[in-house]
Amino acid sequence: MATTKEVQQQVEKLNEELNETLQRIEDIGSSLSRGIRKELVGVTENTRNFSEGLLKSKNLSKDIAGLSTQLNKLNKRNVEISIERKLAEDRLKAAADKYNSAVSGTDKIAKARALIIERNKVKELTLQLDLNQKLEDQTRNTLRTAEGLKKQTTLSGFISGKWKNITDLFSRSNILATSLVFIYKAIIDAGFRFSKVSTDISKNLGYGADNANRVASNLVKVAQSATNSNVTLQNAADAMNELATATGFVAEYSADALETQIMLTKQFGLQADEAAGIYRLSVLTGKSSKAVNDAMVGAFVATRNNLRVGVPFKAAIAEAAKVSGQLAANLQNNPEQIVKAVVQAKALGTTLEQVKNQGESLLNFETSIENELKAELITGQQLNLERARAAALMGDQVTLAQELSNQGMTLEKFQSMNVIAQRSFAEALGLSSDQLADQLTKQKLAIESGKSLAQLTEEEAKQAQQRQDAQTKFNLAVTKLQDLVGNLVAGPFGQLLDIVAKVGDIIFKVIQPFINIAGSILNPILGGISGAIGAITGDDIAGYGARTLITPTGAVALNNNDTIIAGTKLFKGDDITSMPKGSFSFDNSSVVEAIKDLKQTLMTRPAQAFIQGENAFVSNITTKGVQNTYKSA
Repeated sequence: MATTKEVQQQVEKLNEELNETLQRIEDIGSSLSRGIRKELVGVTENTRNFSEGLLKSKNLSKDIAGLSTQLNKLNKRNVEISIERKLAEDRLKAAADKYNSAVSGTDKIAKARALIIERNKVKELTLQLDLNQKLEDQTRNTLRTAEGLKKQTTLSGFISGKWKNITDLFSRSNILATSLVFIYKAIIDAGFRFSKVSTDISKNLGYGADNANRVASNLVKVAQSATNSNVTLQNAADAMNELATATGFVAEYSADALETQIMLTKQFGLQADEAAGIYRLSVLTGKSSKAVNDAMVGAFVATRNNLRVGVPFKAAIAEAAKVSGQLAANLQNNPEQIVKAVVQAKALGTTLEQVKNQGESLLNFETSIENELKAELITGQQLNLERARAAALMGDQVTLAQELSNQGMTLEKFQSMNVIAQRSFAEALGLSSDQLADQLTKQKLAIESGKSLAQLTEEEAKQAQQRQDAQTKFNLAVTKLQDLVGNLVAGPFGQLLDIVAKVGDIIFKVIQPFINIAGSILNPILGGISGAIGAITGDDIAGYGARTLITPTGAVALNNNDTIIAGTKLFKGDDITSMPKGSFSFDNSSVVEAIKDLKQTLMTRPAQAFIQGENAFVSNITTKGVQNTYKSA
């Protein structure tokens, strides 16, 4: 997140760019009409006002909304200018033709005047489009700065506003109970999750319990070591199943393969089989999944910037990841070449599969050449498909798509032809009339939409892959924390949770050392809780029954019919918390027999728990011959 100083620097840089834009408008003012010049100055100054007011703004949300509105208007205006300029260029060409064909001197002069008017109009529209594009980029940068500043102030406000509440929470006497409930639930959930993951691994890989637990423990390590909040034990297990389903083969997948699969599905939004295509290419090329993804992103950025077409990022990567069969083989399973071919095909207004089909029709040499000659005769349009045939023969889909788009056909020309001419030209390209009409329409859309897009960088595209909204990030952080806490048990001890009835004993054996270690800190709180016990009533507290009350001075076994009442200033209404019936209780009567069966195993089996974090504490505790080591990882 940007600091205040960095935001200040960004604002200063934006203001310098906007001042330069204003100066440029003044410098070329004579080439722009008065109305256009006034409009551009107004938009520039408006953006500068937004930029200058960011650091002292009291309503960033309103500023962001205003910037977004301005950006949409600029985007729309750029498209309109592009269309106007195209029409002006057509008029300029027509005026030039009329000037060249004029015979008399008077007619020549009149046509020259018309030609000059159209030429100046094209020049003005070109200047306007250039300036509008620059203003759009500057407005977009101002918007990004505003959004970054809003995140910063929002986070600062959250921290300053919530810190007191957090401090108050940790000063209350119920912190111990709250913490134990959180740890208890996290461990229970993680234990069940680990058991399910291990069981699924057994069925998919054919492993027994020991090997399956080993693989599941490796997934725990992947989740614990990953900096990406999306990488949890469950997501790692899901990624493993997705890769196995998509490839048809099982494996003990690497952390690189799993983390890349998770990023592509959970963050970028690809379907599981699409994302698995990245892993398939990594195996075929001998590169890591991350390296393959980075190469594909780089190829997309370079190709779209070069062609300046509005090809969507995610759709192109998804289509490239699914390329297979002869197409993939002809492209050497090269991730970069595959992406280039996909983007080139989309720029042509079609798909890579359709380009391949057109190439196959060109390889029917006798028919293809006959169709080419017939199309030239009927349409008067010159075609040259020799290089396209050579590319089709070599399986070079990138060159094939380029050559098919270089035959000089546009939507406007196609629309001006008669039906027979349209059909003959389409057949020469290996298409039907409808297919060529649709292709030319999409091609025009791709070109026109691309004019409004800024040039990309690889770093920007990689960030786009991993972006998530603030709410999702916050939820993921909570889930990741629960996963890490739960995995203290799920990894090293998860196999002990295969029998649900034995969970209670294990949980209390894990929690008790934490209570002992933190005793010096929590004793005042525990003393307050102990002093708050106002009354214990019941028919007997002699020590039999299914419930036990744990206090700093020891444990008291209760009769099943005993009732506990605890609180400060009982019945005075200022310290009473009501909870739904049954919302918090622990009855271990159902596991007594299971605990007896497990006792000998627990007393003889060494166990380790690993606690991550800078402030993790370290303690060695020996209880009845069992060594439990808790250390900072």
